[in-house]
Amino acid sequence: MYLSLFITSVMLVTLLLTLWVKRKFTIEVNVWPYRTINNTHKVVKRICLFFAIVCITGLFISNYYEFFGITLMIVVIFSLIYDTYVEYKYEREEKDYLISLLHTISALIISIGVLSYFYTTLTFDDINANADSINSESIESIEIMHYQVNENADNVLDRLMRRRTITLENDQDMNELIIELKDLELRRGFTNSDDQYFYSFRFSYGYNTHQNISVYKQHIRIESQLYKVIGDNTLYEKLEDGHFD
Repeated sequence: MYLSLFITSVMLVTLLLTLWVKRKFTIEVNVWPYRTINNTHKVVKRICLFFAIVCITGLFISNYYEFFGITLMIVVIFSLIYDTYVEYKYEREEKDYLISLLHTISALIISIGVLSYFYTTLTFDDINANADSINSESIESIEIMHYQVNENADNVLDRLMRRRTITLENDQDMNELIIELKDLELRRGFTNSDDQYFYSFRFSYGYNTHQNISVYKQHIRIESQLYKVIGDNTLYEKLEDGHFD
């Protein structure tokens, strides 16, 4: 939500500044935005367009969101910088380069904001709204369910196969698991988890109040948001070793 609001705000400010610059310098509005100055400019634009299409396609058909997302940002910024350079060098008097410069600055600001949002190191407490209530004193029990994803299932209900279930009610065991969970370093990202095995935690607070968290080999899902674990996922390793059995 905050990222969408940030991007929308930057784009709105850029639009207003673009209209102001066009009016102030009486810049002619180009009906067709894909305008080229010379043959070299045309070739560079087409190459950038090709890579942009490849990146957008990759975002939809592959799991390499991080690679294609960052590459797309680089391609867009390079294309805008080159537009600014060519327009300033060959058509400086027409002032079109000012518009391209504004768009370049806007793309840089958005890219920095996106990267800061996705690559800031977070902890479980930073993310989870109920972090203060997750401790062995307030939790009655923790149910750990080990699932296997069945890709060949005929329907969605049969896609998850529960392999085993562990219930923790001892304060020492629950506290150890909570400490491991809170010690994980996480970050948002262009992440996706296609792990075949994962663990689902069900925290019971009493009065039918529950919270579910899923732990994968390299990711952790809190509510509906998936986060990437930075470094070793010691919690997953302990679960695999049967430490809490």
